[in-house]
Amino acid sequence: MESASDQDLSEFANALIHSRQHVSPRRLHEPGPSVQQLQDILASAGAAPDHGKLMPWRFVVVPAGQRDRLAEGFGQALLDRDPAATAAQIESAREKAHGHHF
Repeated sequence: MESASDQDLSEFANALIHSRQHVSPRRLHEPGPSVQQLQDILASAGAAPDHGKLMPWRFVVVPAGQRDRLAEGFGQALLDRDPAATAAQIESAREKAHGHHF
């Protein structure tokens, strides 16, 4: 039988899981998480179950000053996959690097 604190913890975890929601990178903006918050987020993500057995995890943090280089890489990767990509498709791929300056 669960103790009251175990049940409280279970209910809290359940509430957190069910309150998750997706936020498009385009809707994110400054300020982002602090260095400590980012470390906590990445530590938690690294502890998540890996049903695809893709471990070890690898996280890449791209500083705001390098987003233009990443955008160029995204645009080039699309052209490599699809040489007939339209200018609008290339621009859409490039925008994914910026996520509204987050």
